[in-house]
Amino acid sequence: MYRSHHFLSLFAITLLSLAIYANSLQNGFVYDDGDTIVNNILIKDLSNLSSLFGKEYFSLSGETSYRPVVTLTYFIDYALYGVGPWGYHLTNVLIHATNGLLLYIFMTLLIGHSEAKTYAKAPQSRPVSQFLNLPLIISLLFVTQPVLTEAVNAVSFREDLLASLFYISTLILYLITRSGTSRKPGFLSLAVYIFSCITYSLALFSKEMSLTLVAIVFCLEWLNRKDNGRARIVNWQIIGYTGITCGYIFVRFYYFLSPISEELPAWSFPERLQTIPWLLMNYIKLCLFPISLSTDYVVVPVKSAYSPLFIIPLIAIISLAGAALITKKAGRMPAFGGIFFFVSLTPVCNIVRITNPFAERYAYLPAIGLVIVTGWAIHHLLLSEEQNCTLRRLVLPTLAFFLIIGLYSMIAIERNAVWKDSYSLWSDTVRKMPNSSRAHYNCGFFYSQQGNIDKAIREYNVALKLKPDHHKAAQNLALLYFDNGLYSEASKVYEEILIMFPNDRFARGMQDEVLKKIAK
Repeated sequence: MYRSHHFLSLFAITLLSLAIYANSLQNGFVYDDGDTIVNNILIKDLSNLSSLFGKEYFSLSGETSYRPVVTLTYFIDYALYGVGPWGYHLTNVLIHATNGLLLYIFMTLLIGHSEAKTYAKAPQSRPVSQFLNLPLIISLLFVTQPVLTEAVNAVSFREDLLASLFYISTLILYLITRSGTSRKPGFLSLAVYIFSCITYSLALFSKEMSLTLVAIVFCLEWLNRKDNGRARIVNWQIIGYTGITCGYIFVRFYYFLSPISEELPAWSFPERLQTIPWLLMNYIKLCLFPISLSTDYVVVPVKSAYSPLFIIPLIAIISLAGAALITKKAGRMPAFGGIFFFVSLTPVCNIVRITNPFAERYAYLPAIGLVIVTGWAIHHLLLSEEQNCTLRRLVLPTLAFFLIIGLYSMIAIERNAVWKDSYSLWSDTVRKMPNSSRAHYNCGFFYSQQGNIDKAIREYNVALKLKPDHHKAAQNLALLYFDNGLYSEASKVYEEILIMFPNDRFARGMQDEVLKKIAK
């Protein structure tokens, strides 16, 4: 490819990214943004920067996991924009666009590093595959993917954007050190590698799922081992990344161990394992067919290994994995894409209990694997048609690609509008997931803030009906009853709270106050 093609490709990726998410700049703070931004006193004073490295981080930052890189960006945003939401959204959009550009660079290097024979420079007689090169196709599929809108629109989910940014950067730098393109391989390669260690560390302290990078690097070496004499399954770069990983694990899961969330689902270990195939298949379905996207998903654990919900997805995943490995003979891209998707999703598959067993934002990094597979299939079809000189048949896959990009863009733009405010977001979620206790709770909280007491009480009651141990919903409902003079109703709710949470001192104190009111 000529340099002009790279420039035009990077320009197209940037322009499309900014165009799709332009309407997100008018959105407000939603979801957890209130805790991490609006009510977060930590980020409002630069003298608090030292708290990023102290154990008071959790009590001050509003975060439940140790992600100081993310909180640092909030410091910067607050210094620039105060509490103006458009600035925070702009930062997210710019990071997303940058990730699209980095993905293009990574794919260009990966192709040149491992599959130069398959994806050689397209001659002048192949205008379509020359313009719609594989890195461009993959990057456009990524930046338009509607599933990624949750991570881009919610400021408090910026960790997925930042982790991906540093994750891809590390892979790019790793490929540079392994390609031998440096004029001074010794010193320059070492300098680039040190920089890659820094970006890997930043990825880890942005989000825990970056731990999978070592496995991805290992897979890159494994896939390239036959064609590149210097490629080794274990090398000094991988050993260095492994050392950083071990250090991070000590810091994150020993020194900065986050407090245990009260909202962890009470699934047994066998249930979590049996549900993994269902989760994986639904991530694939959601990425390929992003229909009826939702902020919250109601996931029921698979109770038995004999359940069709376990057997059918498991067979499908094994078949997909086998197909990816078989296609390695024709090209490494689908194999690498499949491995990337499954490996990068491992930390959020609920093997170790997490608050949300299934969420769209978890697919931000893994989606790269799926767009690699999809992009490879589209480009392979375009390339084969050009080689056969069947220009008429070439029109169909070209139009299909642009149709996909157009549909994805329209869905993403429409989805951005849903994130405009809390009412728009959670009413949409209630409509799509009527059994979501979280959605009804958040609707109730919104109505309570707006002074619509009747609707707030109704939504809180629905939330408790769906999840009787929803502590916050019960507390807020009882307070609403109390503040509006409905003391008998408040007393009943506090009794239920104390049965489920006998150590709740606030509920016990309020119950005493309620009983005094009733006695009068």
